[in-house]
Amino acid sequence: MSNSKSFSSVSRKNKQSRRNNRIYRSLLMTFVIAGSNLLSALPLLAETPGTVINNQATGSFTDPANNNNEVLIESNIVKVTIAEVAGITVTPDGTEEAPAGVNGAGEFQGNGKINPEDVVYFQYKITNVGNDPTKFFIPGAPSGVTNGALNGTGTIEVIGYDPDGNNQTSITPEAIPATGAETGTITGLPNNGSIAPGGSITIRVPIKVDTGLQDGDKVTVIMGDTPPNDNSSDTQNQDYSDNGNNGDIYTVDNNGTENGDSDGDPVNGVREASANQDVTVTNANSISGTLYEDDGGADTGNDTFDNGETKLPENITVNLYEDTNGNDVLDPGENTPVQTVETDANGDYIFPDVADGDYIVKVDETDTDIPEYYTPGTVEDLPVTVNGASEADKDFGFDKNAPDVIMVKRITKINGQTVNPNDSKPLGSFVDDPSDDNDTSANWPTGYVVGEIDAGRVRVGDEIEYTIYFLNAGKFKAENLRICDAIQGQQDLKADAYGAGNDLQLNVSNNGDTNLTSASGDDRAEFIAANGTVPANCNLQVPNDNGTLVVDVTDATLTEIPGSTAPGTANSYGLIRFTTVVRDDNP
Repeated sequence: MSNSKSFSSVSRKNKQSRRNNRIYRSLLMTFVIAGSNLLSALPLLAETPGTVINNQATGSFTDPANNNNEVLIESNIVKVTIAEVAGITVTPDGTEEAPAGVNGAGEFQGNGKINPEDVVYFQYKITNVGNDPTKFFIPGAPSGVTNGALNGTGTIEVIGYDPDGNNQTSITPEAIPATGAETGTITGLPNNGSIAPGGSITIRVPIKVDTGLQDGDKVTVIMGDTPPNDNSSDTQNQDYSDNGNNGDIYTVDNNGTENGDSDGDPVNGVREASANQDVTVTNANSISGTLYEDDGGADTGNDTFDNGETKLPENITVNLYEDTNGNDVLDPGENTPVQTVETDANGDYIFPDVADGDYIVKVDETDTDIPEYYTPGTVEDLPVTVNGASEADKDFGFDKNAPDVIMVKRITKINGQTVNPNDSKPLGSFVDDPSDDNDTSANWPTGYVVGEIDAGRVRVGDEIEYTIYFLNAGKFKAENLRICDAIQGQQDLKADAYGAGNDLQLNVSNNGDTNLTSASGDDRAEFIAANGTVPANCNLQVPNDNGTLVVDVTDATLTEIPGSTAPGTANSYGLIRFTTVVRDDNP
């Protein structure tokens, strides 16, 4: 008797199996093992805890004893269950000067600057990056403050709620007591203060700036206490450790299934996080700004210091000149700086104690601390007028000039002729590839790129010359330029194509042909035989089934390919040519 199941019964079960075997996201599959070292600091949002992931193997075989009927087979079903995982991040959410009427206001409160004795609001966002609702514990004070203190007449407040990461809502500020509180005790929060996965709350911390601070001093506030408290990944979603100062921000699991929670404890226990941010104090009138890489907007930037743009390094000289006639131009006789400063580690500069008047700020563009691939943006001499108040955000954008090497490949000869002898197709003219902008780049020399994309018919024994044109279309030099070409099937690289021992040619900037051999170690070219190991940076798009030509365009005599500033910029362009012979693979 056969022990196989009938076709119809197996088919029904197989259909049911397929219905059960839906695809789930498996990010947390391995977290069913408590204490797994995969419980990292990264956000852990995934399927709801308790989600069961089923899996089953199926197959078939042919029964020769039963008219070769196909019999379907299946395994038992195995499963794993998504665990409850806690997760938390704390991120800076901006600072602002408190309004003029705030309790504890300083003498210059509300003037748009951060002065000594001002009250400043530091905001932080606390987010649930676990996969189940959770409450948070919020301390009643920062774990650390530099050059300030929690405002004596104010408290930390919850001021915003976002249920899913996309719908930030302001709420009536709810105060956190000095001893701290769980969000479940905050009446203004929905769902009894339980935050859904992906949701967050925003807290506001009022800080009174110390007296006697100088221009450029920074006030720093740390919320939470997760060493090293430096906003690195090591401060986010870490195992909770009570540091004894009641300054931690951490997860608090719901009891049982209240507030939509899954029953049971998170497999990774309690998690904590911290974040810090700072503001710069302005004292006497000053002029300040930032040197930054302007990579926003158009190709050359948008001349605006956008959030997230890279700042230039420290020690770059910035000069302040007095514009005595107020014409916004640095005239002869005005070229002696009244102040000279250098940027700090954040790319910031500040001229302190500036009297009222007209000035021009200018970056020393010859400073060697400016990386060589940066050039000034549209503003080089920046006019500034000081009139009873400091002038901030006098920023200088720099354009980053990256290399951009492009290649165009064409067939330029058949059997040594620029007209295909098999079908009279011309091969010596420019042919535009509408799908590729590289062949129409503005900095190709006029008439340089010629040859066909589709060269027509060839026969066994025909010789095909390929030409690879290259151009650095960017504004900065390229180094270590390597060009590779995998010879396709039914072709062989022709030896001595350009004279005895001259298997291929390199020509840079029309400075004459450099003859190269395909032998390894003879010069900057090498032919790697079929199935040989090709350097990874060749970036081959096909297997090396028929041999690959490798050419190092740069070497000891040509160490770089400079950027092109116009058509024909010296050494910015060139070509490689080689010839193959069509072989008979079916003799």
